[in-house]
Amino acid sequence: VKTVDGDHEIQIVAQVPGLTEKDVDVQVGTDIVTIKGEKKEEKKDNKSFSTVSESFVRTVQLPCKVNGDKVKATLKDGILTVSLPKHDQKAASK
Repeated sequence: VKTVDGDHEIQIVAQVPGLTEKDVDVQVGTDIVTIKGEKKEEKKDNKSFSTVSESFVRTVQLPCKVNGDKVKATLKDGILTVSLPKHDQKAASK
């Protein structure tokens, strides 16, 4: 997981190979992000049946408060990018 602190937003980039959007859950607080992923795979042949499950949870403490209502998450080619707009201190004080 890599965190990029820009002028107006923070981006979290995580490699999640083999996972789809339905396999990933992103939860955002004011200064924390939790990424959960789970992949279940069923294997069948004539003699046996098995289920393989892989999961992870990663929590990232953010360097500042973010606007949780405007978070965008995209998943493409096994790369999850979460864009978190920084909380505007000027707008909050008005």
